[in-house]
Parts: sequence; C-alpha cells; structure tokens
Amino acid sequence: MTATPAREGLAQPTAQTPQFRTTRWAAMSAVFLHQLHRTRRAWGSSLAAGLASPTLFLFAIGAGLGSQIDDVELAALGVDSYLDYIGPGVLIVTAMQVAATESLWATMGMLRWGGVYQAVLATPITSAELGVAHVIWLGFRALVAGGSFLLVLAVAGTIASWFGVLIALVAVLVAWSHAAPLVALTVGLKQENVYPMISRVVIFPLFLFSGAFFPVEDMPRAVGAFAKITPSWHGVELARHLALGGPGRVDIIHSGYLVVVCAAGFFLVQRQFRKHLDV
Repeated sequence: MTATPAREGLAQPTAQTPQFRTTRWAAMSAVFLHQLHRTRRAWGSSLAAGLASPTLFLFAIGAGLGSQIDDVELAALGVDSYLDYIGPGVLIVTAMQVAATESLWATMGMLRWGGVYQAVLATPITSAELGVAHVIWLGFRALVAGGSFLLVLAVAGTIASWFGVLIALVAVLVAWSHAAPLVALTVGLKQENVYPMISRVVIFPLFLFSGAFFPVEDMPRAVGAFAKITPSWHGVELARHLALGGPGRVDIIHSGYLVVVCAAGFFLVQRQFRKHLDV
C-alpha cells in the first residue's frame, strides 16, 4: 500500500481558526477555574491562617483595648462597643491586605518564575483576558477571606443589620481597587526587589490609617485628607454603615468611588498586560 498524500488546500486548524476561538468570558472563566484547581489543596490551611490572625487581632484590640474606652467616646463614634466600630473596618483592610500581597510575589511567580502564565498564553486566551481573570481571582480570594471573617463578626454580634451581608461585596471592590494597580505594576517588573518597600510604605500604612481603628478626623489634617482619597477608607466607611444598618446617601458616593477606581484598575491591567506580554 502506498501512503495517501495529504490533500493540498486544506487549512490545518490553529489557535486562530474559528473552532479554536473562545469568548472573552469563557477564556477568563478557564483561567479562574485553573487557579481554583491549582490551589484546591491549600485552601484549608490558607483559610485557617487567614482567619486566625485577624480574628485574634480583632478581639485583642476590640475587646481588650476597647474595654478602656469610656461610654462618652463610644457615643461619639456612634457605637455601643469598640468591637462594633473596628470589626467591619478590620474585615475591609484584611481583604485589602490579602489581595495586595497576592498581587506581588504570588503574581510574579505566575508570570516569571513558574512559567504558568507563559503556558496559558500559548492558548487562544489573550494577554488582556489573562490580566483581568487574574485580578478577578484575587477578588475571589478576598471574598472568601472577607466572607469568613463576616461570619466571625456575626457570631460576635457586631453585625446589627442584614445590610451587613453586602460587606463581603465591598471587600471585593476594595480588593480589586488595590490589586489591579499592583498587578499592572508587577507585569512590568523583572525582579521583586521593590516589593518589601511597597509592603512597608504602602500596604501597611493603608492598613493602619484607613479609618478602621480610629476616625481619620483625629489624624493630622494632611494625613486625614490623604486617607479620604484612598479606596480603603471609602470601603471602611461603607462597610461600617452597612454593619450598623444605616446606609445613606453618602454611601452612594463611597460605592461609586470604588466602582470607578476598579474600572480604571481593570483598564490599566489590560493595557499593561498587552504592553509587556504581547509579542
């Protein structure tokens, strides 16, 4: 028998032919599911570690230090206990810290060290879709951490309204608003030398000075004015109002601010991923 010659004129299927194309949402969903599958064995330990530290911190500061705050000061804060005041704020800044930290070393590992995202880009998924999917994944990490922490707050009796359920979504918005610019920065870096400085000079001060522990009005005027333009402060204020059951018109501003910052961040991520990963 003689081999049948290949017929000329038949295009071989490639990643660019219609049967290999995929929708934008399907592509991003594939990246998300890949991340979920890749990290499934670490979820138990990560969740336990992620809950233990902020929970212990919350009760040490809220119940311990809070016992030294008199009723007059609590009335000025609009709460019955200091734990009620800092609980929603600690949840938000914890979600911010989780997403921001994952935007640095872990993202660099996916992009540079492990070769995972180089392999992903060999598929029909575009670099912009990859960037957006990665930030969405970081928001999901924050959602899990924030949702678990919210259960702790509910058990502690610091959530006075069913509006408090929405705090988990606020945590996602705050996570995205911080994760997106840091992921956009990371994709353009070759080394991680700048990360310790970002952690100390940016992330940790935002954790402390976002209004989670004391009103920004008690800060020096310049520091307080700067705090009020940060997404973390808007998230803390919104979460606190939801927990106390008194959302108002000002919370529309807080929500709108977070949405705008997130939209700008996703736009920046797509731009940076195209710039640095498209060849």
